[in-house]
Parts: sequence; C-alpha cells; structure tokens
Amino acid sequence: MLQTAISKPLLQKAAADLQNDLPFSVYKPLIQKGRDLSRRGFVYNVIVIDSERIKGKVADVTIHDVTLDLADVIGHHDCPCETEGPCSHVLALFFYVYGNVLDNGELLRQWKQAEKKPPQTVSPAPKTPTVAPAESVDEWWEQFAKALDEFAARHRRRDDWPYRLAHQLFPALVKGGPKHHAARGLYRFHAALFLFHHLIEYGKERGWHQRLFGSYGQFSWQQDVEYIADELFETLERFSSNPSASAPDPLIKQTVPYVRD
Repeated sequence: MLQTAISKPLLQKAAADLQNDLPFSVYKPLIQKGRDLSRRGFVYNVIVIDSERIKGKVADVTIHDVTLDLADVIGHHDCPCETEGPCSHVLALFFYVYGNVLDNGELLRQWKQAEKKPPQTVSPAPKTPTVAPAESVDEWWEQFAKALDEFAARHRRRDDWPYRLAHQLFPALVKGGPKHHAARGLYRFHAALFLFHHLIEYGKERGWHQRLFGSYGQFSWQQDVEYIADELFETLERFSSNPSASAPDPLIKQTVPYVRD
C-alpha cells in the first residue's frame, strides 16, 4: 500500500529537509531512537490519509498517535509527547514509511555524511539548560545537579523521564564544559557518569535493577541505561586510543572518587 500511495520524490524531499534541519552530529540520539523504534516493530496501524499525510501509532513508554505531513515534516506533525520540533516518535513513523518505499540504511548513511549545519528553528532538547564551563570536577557535578533540578521541575512527572535524561538532558549537559580541549572528553565522561547514577537510582526505586522484565517502561529504562553506559565506554576508548587527549592530572585525580562511588 505504501509503495503505491507515497511518492518517492516526496519522500526524498522530506528526507532532505530532515537532514538539513536535523544535522546528524547534533541530533544523533533523537535520530537513532526513532530508527530503533521503527526497526523494533513499535510502529503499527499506519494509515495513508492522502498523498502527503500519514498517521500511525508508535509504542514507547506509552502509545503515541502520530501524524506527519511529508510535504513539511518539520512544520506539520503532531505527537502527544509535546516535544518541540520532530520527536523520536515522528521520526519513527517517518522511518517506517521511508523503509517501506526506499532504503533506510542508505538514508542513514547519507544523513551521517551530510554537511553539518547548525540548527535553525528547532532544538533537540527544548528548554533544557546549557551548562557553563567550570574548572574542577566538583564544579562540574554541582552544575550537573543544578541543571537536573531545573530539568526535573518541568519533566520529572512524565512517564518517559529516563528517556528524557538520556536523550535530552545529556546532549544539553555536554554542550558546556571546559575550554581545554583535552579536558572536554573527561567532562563528557562525567556528564554520562552523573546521569548513569541517576538512571540506576530511578530503576532501583521501582525494582527494575533485578533484571526481571515485567513492563515496557522497564524495558525502555534498560535501553536508556545502556545508551548512557555506551557513552561512558566510548569516551574511555577515545582516551586510550589517543594519548594526546589525556586530561590534566588534577582533573584525573579528582575523577577517582567519583568513579569509585
């Protein structure tokens, strides 16, 4: 049905618009989350409204009724998650439609290789705080805690809180950091460690750390924990493969007790 009802040129134009407005280097978590939802079969009941408009259901922590207009995906879409700009659920529906007509793998390759442009009209983490540079690990964690408090005041009661920590607050935290190039990797490591701790505590409050899966919310939380854990290990791998990227010794020494905790 989708192969005959949707125009390939229209899909290609929609994909180009998304690549232009959502640079992969900036919106990587959002794009990958949408791709994963589509690939794992969490998009269903997809209906073609007309030659340009699509609607369908996307299962995340809750079921989202999503609509999008392929003629203007950025400006004309609807999802109850209330995220400004295209959210992961809108992207999941787009990937579902695109993959039924064209090749999602090739789309992602093009997206990654596209010229990186600064975002203009949308934000990957709407109304999230940007952390200012700091000079010590203790100051970093104090700023992380302040940013978390501000973020929690707006989003803590939502069912998708773990997702928002991993995919919205984390990108906001790592926008800040020290000017010293070699210290920025360590700063990113601490931002991930900070959120990893809070995600684990959130799961423990619900008994989810027992690894006995009983709900989709628990499954989604586990994915978010793994995402942040991957960020930790990828950062460590960059340290070990690039000796010149080592952070100053005082920051390394300040890191030890945080890692032990």
